[in-house]
This record gives sequence, structure tokens and C-alpha cells, in this order.
Amino acid sequence: MRAFGEDRTAELVYLVGGYCLMSLPLNAYDMSVPGREEGLPDDTQEEGKRA
Repeated sequence: MRAFGEDRTAELVYLVGGYCLMSLPLNAYDMSVPGREEGLPDDTQEEGKRA
């Protein structure tokens, strides 16, 4: 707490808690980032370029 102070430490704990609160259900339901779903035409074209 010395490095950040009481207010910043509380904010950091709140942000980490909020991240965990959202990441658990998203991972549980296997949600993906919009535009990055498997099987999109752009993804297959990019894979061909890498090979």
C-alpha cells in the first residue's frame, strides 16, 4: 500500500475483481472476441499465407 496509497490500492483491487467477475462467465461459456470466431473466411486466408 505504500507504493500506491490507500485509494489507488482500493481501485486496483476493484479493477482486478471486476476483471475476474467478467472473465469467469465468459470463459465458462467459451465466448470469443467478436470478429475472431473460428471459421471466418479471413482466418482461413491468413492461415494459408502463414504456411
